[in-house]
Amino acid sequence: MLDELIELPSLASLLDTILAELLQTSFPGLDQSKTQVNFYSVESGKNVDPGDDPTRRWHRSLSLSDAVLQYYRHQRWPSGQVHEFSHPKRASASVDQQHWETAVRTASGQLIPLLFRRMELYWEASTTGDGASRRVFFSRAIREQARADILLKREAQIIPPDQWQALHAMIQTVAEAIRRPTLETVRLWEHEANYVELAGSLMISHPSAYLYTPTQGLQVLQDYQDLKATLISKFSATGHEDELYGLLGLEERNRFIGFDQPNVSGEVIHGQIFNVLFEAIITKQRQNIEYALQVFRHSDGSVDIHALFDKALDIRAMIS
Repeated sequence: MLDELIELPSLASLLDTILAELLQTSFPGLDQSKTQVNFYSVESGKNVDPGDDPTRRWHRSLSLSDAVLQYYRHQRWPSGQVHEFSHPKRASASVDQQHWETAVRTASGQLIPLLFRRMELYWEASTTGDGASRRVFFSRAIREQARADILLKREAQIIPPDQWQALHAMIQTVAEAIRRPTLETVRLWEHEANYVELAGSLMISHPSAYLYTPTQGLQVLQDYQDLKATLISKFSATGHEDELYGLLGLEERNRFIGFDQPNVSGEVIHGQIFNVLFEAIITKQRQNIEYALQVFRHSDGSVDIHALFDKALDIRAMIS
């Protein structure tokens, strides 16, 4: 399962693809990853002959994708400098300059929705297995992971026989008319509107209580109050907070660290449970992308956005 995550794209590759799409009509077949933006200052003053061409002093060059990030961060080009686009396989004309300029401004102005669209295409792409999309593949994978955990705990007699059918019903439809367990997401909060939600996790009631997390699998508990107490103890116990921390988005982690005495609640979920859980993981990934770009925009330049973006896409702890 984790092999598929090796295919997660880098920020640079996503930006190159976005720019290639924006410029395809204007520059068919041209590799935009080779396009450069050069920055100059124009020297002027009393020692410059009015009849001479102005002297330009080169400052630096950026790839087109890095230029998008710079424009996104500052919302303008560097003050006191002129910029010029170039490509090693094209003699640049003034109309080319305008096409590149428009692409940079468009990509930076719509950066978050454009990245969301590229990631949606990533999740809808077929895997190397049976041709199913990555979205379907990972939904199945976390379902089968839960099935294996429940089977092992049934064999070890950790799960009582009378509870087995009900628990298995959340993974696979059964013909028998049985009372299905109540399934809830897992939320921690001090102010309820500012909750954090554990990815891939479930609170299960039927009539005993169970806690399911990707890292620990199914834990058998006495009742709903015991379930909540167990979650609070994980928050407080040394080492266990890391288990919860890895199931949170980047911005959620900041809130989680600030909790003193959190409460526990959940939201009831229905339908294809593991599809719902994986969609929530994809939503966290989108939130991570937005958060990473906000941090970058408000930084003093010390943030490595490429490394932070890789961290934003990393969902390994949420699925295994």
